Amino acid sequence: MRVTSKVAIFLIGIGYVLPAVVSADDRVDLLELSIEELGKLVVTGTRIPGRDVPVPMTIVTRQEFEAAGFLRLQDVFEALPQNFDEVTPDGRFANEGGSLLRGLNNTRVTAADLRGLGAQSTLTLVNGSRRAGSIDGRVVDLSAIPLSFVERVEVVTGGRSAVYGADAVAGVVNVVTRREFTGAESQLHFGQAADGGGERFQASQLFGGDLGRGHVVAGYDFGRTWPLDLADVGLLSLAENPEIGLAQLSLNAQADVQRHSGYASGRYSLSDRLEFHAEGLYTNREFEDFELRRFSGATQDSFTSTTSPSEHLDLTAGARAEFGGDWTLDVTGDWSEVETERATSLFADLGFITIDRDFVASDEAAISSFSTVLDGPLPEVAGRTARAAAGVEWRKEDYANFFDGIAEENADRIVRSVFAELSIPLLGGAGREGRRLELSLAGRYDDYSDFGGTFNPQAGFIWIPAEGLTLRGAYSAAFRAPALAELDSDTEAFLEPAEDPALGGAPAPVLFIQGDDPALGPEEAETWSFGVDFEPEFATWASFSLS
Repeated sequence: MRVTSKVAIFLIGIGYVLPAVVSADDRVDLLELSIEELGKLVVTGTRIPGRDVPVPMTIVTRQEFEAAGFLRLQDVFEALPQNFDEVTPDGRFANEGGSLLRGLNNTRVTAADLRGLGAQSTLTLVNGSRRAGSIDGRVVDLSAIPLSFVERVEVVTGGRSAVYGADAVAGVVNVVTRREFTGAESQLHFGQAADGGGERFQASQLFGGDLGRGHVVAGYDFGRTWPLDLADVGLLSLAENPEIGLAQLSLNAQADVQRHSGYASGRYSLSDRLEFHAEGLYTNREFEDFELRRFSGATQDSFTSTTSPSEHLDLTAGARAEFGGDWTLDVTGDWSEVETERATSLFADLGFITIDRDFVASDEAAISSFSTVLDGPLPEVAGRTARAAAGVEWRKEDYANFFDGIAEENADRIVRSVFAELSIPLLGGAGREGRRLELSLAGRYDDYSDFGGTFNPQAGFIWIPAEGLTLRGAYSAAFRAPALAELDSDTEAFLEPAEDPALGGAPAPVLFIQGDDPALGPEEAETWSFGVDFEPEFATWASFSLS
């Protein structure tokens, strides 16, 4: 269910930017970058710098955020036609016909869901690295990443497991943060529904400076939303629903959420060939919600009150070294953790039984990883120079769940991976300009400690037969490993009211039994894609794409 209302917005922007050299990570209007800078840019979907991907790709830049008036990262994804708005803050309370994952979104997080294949089947990265997830560790919460810290968003649809491993069945989302910003930027926003309620406030401050041989960026962002009760704005009927014997008295389309976020990024070059970099993002998010209802035959109103604080911490550090012959070695280590607690007070008068209890559920998800990637040109053959990238990766995933302080689930896995990618120019140049035909090949083997190994290949081509016209096609295999919460869940039984046809539709207690198969295997997919892009020379302001 989506609520649309007139909104009054007050926006104040203050910016004073010092002169700086524009780099590939600073102003990312790709049309303005030089060929030399493009050659060093690594886009999502490939490990080889300066190469395009033969699958549909969308890049939304910071200039476009500002032009469209986006205030939150989830606003960007709501505007993308490739993304399905299922796991959203306003989706939890209207889950009829929705997925299990949507139903489990008790703290109203936001997740990307490309092509509607499921948020768990969309791999979400931050600066090319994995992050720990919310909702039992299953999805990355986009609402925990302030838009004020984001430089651009890259979206690639189609399987990319040969490049990134698990979860890239529907595609990959890569959020690139502001690592080259110079100056200071302040933002302030307040909005309110025309009929009252649903207030939203946001403030941020960002600083960045050039250190000669390095660069630093630091920022703070605060966000707050106040409840918007559907009953208060006349969008919730208080009449009893005769089919289920339930009157909904209070239901928040927008919950009470408060978020604090801090961000820091730095890089330093010891020489022209060796650079170190580090980055950190911390978010504290507190969610509160309240729901009031009355069941048929009850003497008292039933209510559910929830308070849920969560902490998100992402740390990355690494080094990039350039060798002779234009070869580059990139070594990166990541640590990411999400801790969520949910305290619930529940009172339910079902007419035939009364339930009154308080409980606290919490979970912890963490990912630590280390990767090494080597890329560069291969020896020239028949006047053509192919480029290659190869690497190894080690990753550890942890998940634990507690109920009233007692551990219910505790699982971990180790993933060891080896991958390689090859870009072969068959006709024309090997860059991003001019007429050309280019073939790309990739493969990756992942060995999981809990369910074994899997190999995933991919192949694609890009053909530019004429200036402004691009044909592309690709085949890829992809997979999604079962979430740790799906592999280490005990069978449980509980009572819930449900319609009883024998009682004329009145509610009756029903015993539900649920659990997961411990022998669950990976989700697998094969994807074929073909596309045409046309940018006419006589109308440089226009572009057409069909995939």
